Amino acid sequence: MKIAILSKGGANYSTKRLKEVARARGHEVRVINYAKCYVSIEKNQPVVRYKGESLDHFDAIIPRIAQSYTKYGTAIVRQFENQGAYATASSIAIVRSRDKLRAYQILAKAGVGIPKTVFARETANFEDVVQLAGGTPLIIKVARGTHGNGVVLAETAKAAKAVMQAFYVEGVNFLVQEFVKESAGEDIRALVVGSRVVASVKRQSLDDDFRSNNLRCGYDAQRAWTACARG
Repeated sequence: MKIAILSKGGANYSTKRLKEVARARGHEVRVINYAKCYVSIEKNQPVVRYKGESLDHFDAIIPRIAQSYTKYGTAIVRQFENQGAYATASSIAIVRSRDKLRAYQILAKAGVGIPKTVFARETANFEDVVQLAGGTPLIIKVARGTHGNGVVLAETAKAAKAVMQAFYVEGVNFLVQEFVKESAGEDIRALVVGSRVVASVKRQSLDDDFRSNNLRCGYDAQRAWTACARG
């Protein structure tokens, strides 16, 4: 099988390991910097170009799209999909997972247990927003972002209002979430192949007193990750 790993960091450990294992299993593997790809769009001819050559001979692609390149990277993934290449993470699944609100809506619809979540932008009804999220303490986070950036633990209603007002002034959409004390700053990252969890890792907040990672540890990880792919 001919496989393309779409990654900006060919020297990254995860990218090198994917390449190493694929080759060990007899596959032809090439690392492609998706940020340097460009596409030609016309009727029935989805073309991806890279360094002056057409990339139209891959059976499968493994997207490793950085958060800051989501829009461009998923456009490249989508073009490969239009060529008929199998993607280990589809373009639509990547887009959904990068949008926190959309991901929570999909998970809730699929019956996956999530913290109570309120999406807001205006602060006029902040008391109601706080109560809908289960009262203080609570988590306030920007609607987009990763690695805990833009995540605040508000211990009191006064603190929550101040944070919401600050986000509002900056024109930032935000999520207000129930604080799940028993998570103890931990969450679970699961890797799913098809509809089966094949690996998982527990992540622990560096600051045990800061509970920004507030996923319920008891939720069904398999349903959570497959839901975003299926919608």
